[in-house]
Amino acid sequence: MQNQVNDIIHIQNLETITKIGIYPHEKTINQPVIMDFKIYTNVKFAAITDCINNTCDYASLSKFIINYVSSNQFNLLETLAENLCNILLKEFNIQQLDLRISKPLALQEISKGALVSIEISRKN
Repeated sequence: MQNQVNDIIHIQNLETITKIGIYPHEKTINQPVIMDFKIYTNVKFAAITDCINNTCDYASLSKFIINYVSSNQFNLLETLAENLCNILLKEFNIQQLDLRISKPLALQEISKGALVSIEISRKN
């Protein structure tokens, strides 16, 4: 039985652009998305060894996320969130992941300043 992990690495306000949306005009323009991550992983061994290879390398993770999101196109925030969580859990030393993705321009024509976001939690 695996021990419960209480260690969390936070990445907040990670911003990139992508083509995202269901409307025709959204499919042709890049829009910003802002992501917040809570990464559940055991940092004890990394702390003891003082070695980046024994933890989640958040710089590499952030570069990977920006590259993945900006080089793909999505209809829904839900699809982006689900796909991103699945890939990160598989590729990085992550046991659980909470992700919130905001699409600042989603309601721009309805209400200036309104912010749409989705938040999901996934684990290995």
